[in-house]
Amino acid sequence: MGMTVAHQNLAQLTPRMVSAISDVQTKAIFGIGRADAEHFAKVIGKIDTEAVKRDPKTESQHELFSPLMEQWEEWIDGLRFQPPRQMTVASEDGQVVMLKTITIPPYRVTDDEVHQLQMESLARYGIPYAQAQQNIQMTQDRFQKKSLANPDVLDG
Repeated sequence: MGMTVAHQNLAQLTPRMVSAISDVQTKAIFGIGRADAEHFAKVIGKIDTEAVKRDPKTESQHELFSPLMEQWEEWIDGLRFQPPRQMTVASEDGQVVMLKTITIPPYRVTDDEVHQLQMESLARYGIPYAQAQQNIQMTQDRFQKKSLANPDVLDG
């Protein structure tokens, strides 16, 4: 099964959906906030318990190992502070790579062309403004009647 789930942050998803996306085969992650970076660092990140931060400078010294929390912070910051158009991709085989998207050409549409497109879209798909307002009011009225008749509707 193939599915694309695009969202701004994990808070937009239910806990069940967050759990489900943690098990997907391929994840493409663009720059994200701190909380989401912490989640995805745990999902795709790998740390090395034997990583050496600094080699001994003398024969009597021991190497200094890289703290695990520091390694996790590197993953978190790597996900948070990605440059524009860069993403981190985790594939089904556990590999994690950085990819860069193509450059989007400059916007070259005139205001008249935008207006023309809006008019064509309105003619093809739109409804008059007054009709849209009436539809919104009818929907609000129906919802209000349901919630007055059954106050539990707001909880579900």
